[in-house]
Amino acid sequence: AVDHLRSEWLLAHMHIRQGDYQAAEEALHAALARDAASADVHNSLGVVSEYLGRVQEAERAYREALRLEPDYARGWLNLGKLLLRSGRVATGRGAIRRALDLDPRPPVQYAGWFQLGQAGLSQRLYEQAGQAFTRALQARETAEAWYGKSVASGGLGLKDQLRCLEHAVELDPGLAPAQRNLGALYLQAGRYAVALFELAEEQSL
Repeated sequence: AVDHLRSEWLLAHMHIRQGDYQAAEEALHAALARDAASADVHNSLGVVSEYLGRVQEAERAYREALRLEPDYARGWLNLGKLLLRSGRVATGRGAIRRALDLDPRPPVQYAGWFQLGQAGLSQRLYEQAGQAFTRALQARETAEAWYGKSVASGGLGLKDQLRCLEHAVELDPGLAPAQRNLGALYLQAGRYAVALFELAEEQSL
């Protein structure tokens, strides 16, 4: 019954997964015609607007979703990511922390802390970034989060940079920056055979 009532919204998400954002937008507008007070639909419309490069429309859609449902964690998360990408770091951080406070589940926790880690790296706030990536890894272990933590550790001169890179490469051997940095660290440590292997792997990606 729920799927039937939200058929246009579900159809839109199918189009998003297929990369057909115009079709997704049409389905979402049909969903709004059925229920203009759906925070889910406005949030999804914001996602599609971002994919289509319409950042201001995306922000309006996220803010409308949050006006309709102030405790909508996914809306706060998406708004926060958009604000960070737009250079509005303080308000972006605040929006993401609001999402983290509202939803303790791993998907939101990972996404939120990962974005805060990336924001910390962009500002060279390495200690802050490292702490954020650690929290992200507690929610979900990914190569990207281990790599981000390695960058933060490198910025702080911490010895665990090597361990972080090893975890990243183990999870995703195709992550070229991690392969390259790991090879460079092995060279510095005098582990030449392993270094040459890692650097050769990076060149083949």
